[in-house]
Amino acid sequence: MSNNYREYSNKKYEEFLPNMLFETPLWHLKKELPDGVYELALDFEKKNEGKGRMISNIGGYQSYPFAIEEFPFGDYICECTSFLPDHYFANGWLNINRNNDYNVYHDHPQSDLTFIWFITDNNGELNIRNPHSFSRHKMYKSLTGEAYNGISPICTAGDMLLFPADVLHGVSPTNKPEPRISISFNIIFK
Repeated sequence: MSNNYREYSNKKYEEFLPNMLFETPLWHLKKELPDGVYELALDFEKKNEGKGRMISNIGGYQSYPFAIEEFPFGDYICECTSFLPDHYFANGWLNINRNNDYNVYHDHPQSDLTFIWFITDNNGELNIRNPHSFSRHKMYKSLTGEAYNGISPICTAGDMLLFPADVLHGVSPTNKPEPRISISFNIIFK
């Protein structure tokens, strides 16, 4: 168990730091973006213009699902995630958001982990909701001085995030002139 949860703003509780139960894992893999991935994503969108889908995205482009074996960098992704216990990639898709495009909060049913590979910097626009933020709002506020609704990790191009698929996450509207690109996969343990 970890005592490394959050800093207590009220120092009178400092000697009574709790042991944490039921923590939610988040892997942030710092990787360099291989050459050609950015161009591949934009080319894929161009070749499939008008053939995207709307799932959690409001605006932007989301591809139809594809298999890891069909993706040119699938072997690279598998190598980067080889530390995980016996698993497989169920399906993947490409996300491209431009000015004011975003993704509503959602989860990934029938999966164990959500995998996100950032092809461009995410500018802290991914929001991962704390699954206990509603039921424990008053407790967090009393102990830490803030509500602790979730986190917005800062990821640069090439970084990968993995977290439980039942954790709600969404993406704020981008306000940058360049596209925000990511590739996601659902991971299932065998």
